[in-house]
Parts: sequence; C-alpha cells; structure tokens
Amino acid sequence: MRDPKLEQYHRILDAAFFEWTKTNFTRMSLSPVAAKLAVTKPALYRHFKSKDDLLKAMSARFLDETAGALRDFVARAPRGDLRPAIDEYFRFIFGFFRGHASYCSFLICHLLKKAENANGGMIMRYPEITEYFREVLSPVEGRQDPARVDRVVRFIHLTAIFWILQLFAKTDQKNAETPGLDFTKNITEEAATSAAERAASFCLGGYCSEKAAGQMDFAAVEKKAWIRKDEMMEPDRIFSAIESVISEMGYAEASVERIAERIGINKSSMYFYFKNKDEMLARTIRREQDHFFALLRGRLACFSGTLERLYTFFVALVSNMANNPSLSTVLHWMRYRNIGPVFHGKEARASMEKLEFLRESIVGNFFDEKTDRKGVMVLLIVFLLMNEMRFFRAEASEPEKYMYLLRSVFVLFCSGVAGEAALIGEPVTKE
Repeated sequence: MRDPKLEQYHRILDAAFFEWTKTNFTRMSLSPVAAKLAVTKPALYRHFKSKDDLLKAMSARFLDETAGALRDFVARAPRGDLRPAIDEYFRFIFGFFRGHASYCSFLICHLLKKAENANGGMIMRYPEITEYFREVLSPVEGRQDPARVDRVVRFIHLTAIFWILQLFAKTDQKNAETPGLDFTKNITEEAATSAAERAASFCLGGYCSEKAAGQMDFAAVEKKAWIRKDEMMEPDRIFSAIESVISEMGYAEASVERIAERIGINKSSMYFYFKNKDEMLARTIRREQDHFFALLRGRLACFSGTLERLYTFFVALVSNMANNPSLSTVLHWMRYRNIGPVFHGKEARASMEKLEFLRESIVGNFFDEKTDRKGVMVLLIVFLLMNEMRFFRAEASEPEKYMYLLRSVFVLFCSGVAGEAALIGEPVTKE
C-alpha cells in the first residue's frame, strides 16, 4: 500500500541532494528545495524539524545505500588475486559514483569534513570492503603487521576517490562559483570506465614504477630534507586563534566572530584590514607557502636524482605539517566551514608558478604534460599525505618515528600495491 507521507519524505531527500549538489553543499538553503517540490518551506518542516534533521536523514540514506552497494560488490568480487580484485573494485566504485554524483558531492563536500579525526577515514565505516581487501592482501602481506595492511587498504581507497574527483574537475573555472569540482557534469560510461582502468593501473603499478624506489637511500634524503622546528616561522596569531577556539569549542562553534575576538579585535575592525575572511586566510596561507617553498628549494638543490627529489618533497611536506599542527587544524576548519581562500591577479599567478615549479622539479621526469595536467600529480601527493597526517602524531623532534610510515607511503606511490608487496622482506634502506 502506498504511503504518501513516506513518498514525500523521499522526494524531499531527492530534491535536497539535487539542489545542494549544485553548490557542492556550500549553500544549503531550504528555499530551492521547496521550490523544486513546488511547496512552501513550512511544508518541509512537517517531515523534518530542522535542516540538521534533513542532513541527518541524507547521511543515513547515503550510508545505507553505499553500504548496500559495497556488500553486493563484496559478495560477487573475485578472491585470491590482487590484480582482478583492484580492477573490479575500481570499475565498481567509479560506476557507482558516476550514477550517484550527488552522493559523491555529499561525501567529499559534507561528510568527510565532519570526519577528519575518524581513524582511517570513511573507508573504515564499511567493514565489509575493508575485510575484503585484508583477505585479498593477506597472501602477499602475511608477514606484515595489521597497520601496514590497513595502510595499503587506505591507499587503494584514496587513490580511487582522488581519480573519481578528477572526473568531476571543472574544465573552465572563469565564472565558477564553486571552483574545482562540478558534480552536475554528465560523465559518460565510457569516460568512467576508461578513468577507472587508468586509476587501477596506477594503484597497482605505481606512478614511477620504472624506478627502484625500494633501493633508494632513504636515510640520506631524510637527513637533509627534514624541516626542523627551529626553521619554522613564529606561530601566526590568526592560526593560533583558530586552533585555540577549535580546541575549546569544536569546529561547528568556531565562527569568524569568535576567532576575531580571540585575536583581540572585533569583526568590523578585522574587515578594516581585510576585505573578507577569505582574504584574511589567503594572505596568512600565502605567508606559510612562501616560507615552505623557500625551505623546499634549498633542500631540492641537494639532490639531482629524480626519486630523491620526489622523496624530498614527501619528507619536507610531512615535517612542515608536523611542526605546524595549527596549519592542519586551520585547513580542516576551512573545509568544515566551506571557506576557500581564492587568489587573484598577482597572487594567483604566484600560486600557479609555485605549482608549476613543483611539477617541473618533482614529477616532471615521470609524467608528460598531458598526463600531469595542471600539476595533478602534486595534488595527489598532497592529498595522500594530508590523509595520512593523523598517523604522524609523534613529536617532530623524533622524526625516526615517522620514517617507517613515510617510506611505506612513498613506495606505494612510486611502485603501487603490487610493487610494494614485492618489496616485503627486503630492507627499506641501504643502511
């Protein structure tokens, strides 16, 4: 028997996913949802007490449907061989998000920013897929500790998510209100299949597999590339204020007004110095970028080998973040509050020059310009390392505690899951 109330409940969910995906969940007004359904906003409140209740219902639907799809995949997925397992998973997950683009937007732009401290990230919310890959990996990873197996599982998942996002990357951002991703794009089945095959190949074989990553002298690079605490700038008072407010009140309550108060100025005074909060953060982040790049250039000059220079970037980036935890906090806060500092004019050109410098200095010898469009490989490295930073929690003054994890992530990037497995039992350094 039909249930009109339940049907309207699901129509509201459909409309909210559709309308809010247009803005990547940066604006979640109920007005366009009501307009889409040709009802008034009070009519929506008959089904949901508040916007938060609507978002909770959307989260429940997303988690239920994705969990169901993943269970179905695991039930029919190949066993016993790594290559077909990864190939099939990538075909499945690319196809799923191609057909549910609004779910991809919801995952990246809303759910993930509320799960920054969840151990293992979103993949660990689905034990079936995690256990499936543990089972597949166990024959080749049997001599390794569970943390290493989980790290490989995260690499598989993060690689898939990153390349799915590239499918939705905007090609023309001149008039983009939400730069970077467009989840309203029409992705053909052929494009999704081709992208899945390419991403699976990268995941399995790595991004520079012709080089013997496992034979590099890691310790020599780490010694020269690690950024020490005494090389860092004095803590920025804006970053310190954001970190302080978040530690006391949490991400949701850390408003710009409270942060301005913590700095010691009111909101109107803050806007006397900056046009808006985006400019305030852009100027502060640019200061951090300039300092990091000055340190990085000197370290890259110490090495001529392509792998050594690539690993130098890994080490420098991780040590910089480890020595500057407030930067990580600020970046997560910006994602939580949908704040994206946009650079214009000279600042935009300077930012692009930095990205191009990284592309040429670090990955230019591995990828041609077509493969590495707009420095996407550099962004992939940052994406992987940022998602691993929760596992780099020892004091920065003891970098040796980080190195086993960092080397493993680097070998995964260079040689892929299959290449990393082939190195099991071999020494990770030439020491």
